[in-house]
Amino acid sequence: MKFAVHLGLALISLVTTSAMAELTNISASGQHTTTQSQIACTIAAQVTPTFNGTYIIFAFAEGTTANSNPKMRVESLDFATVVANDDWQSRILINGIDSGLTPSEIDALYSNLLRRPARPQDAAILYFIRPNERVCAFSNEEGGSVTSGGVNMSITDVTRTFLAVATASPNGKSALSIRKLLESTQPNRR
Repeated sequence: MKFAVHLGLALISLVTTSAMAELTNISASGQHTTTQSQIACTIAAQVTPTFNGTYIIFAFAEGTTANSNPKMRVESLDFATVVANDDWQSRILINGIDSGLTPSEIDALYSNLLRRPARPQDAAILYFIRPNERVCAFSNEEGGSVTSGGVNMSITDVTRTFLAVATASPNGKSALSIRKLLESTQPNRR
């Protein structure tokens, strides 16, 4: 009997260890306003290959209400890093400073690594998350004619996709854009 209990515990431990999966995507849907955020958070586990010691995640905020114009920010709970975007085709701000990516570089990132957001006014952010780092994505309405609306948020790990793209074309636009963006975030991550 004692042997059966120990064997059972060993099997449960093995199954639990084997069942640990890497996070691929977190999604959240809800309402946000100009002052009340929709929030989605995650913690980076140490289970996938990394790019320069980080994982690459995309965060999207896509409005579901007519004329909705979501803006988004991703904040680290462990580092003094805030990355913001008002619409996916425009500047990515890192602690208030422009990342320096051009519109064509931004377009290449989204189209080659995951997908473009549904509408031009939707927001998207590329973020480098360190193992065990905790981050939250916040979305709000930009304002204007819509002050409250529905939003779908998503945080997706694209590290493996990027590594495949970078291996196939190390000097391609996506690989170079990722490296440029990573370099612009490093002073904030120490």
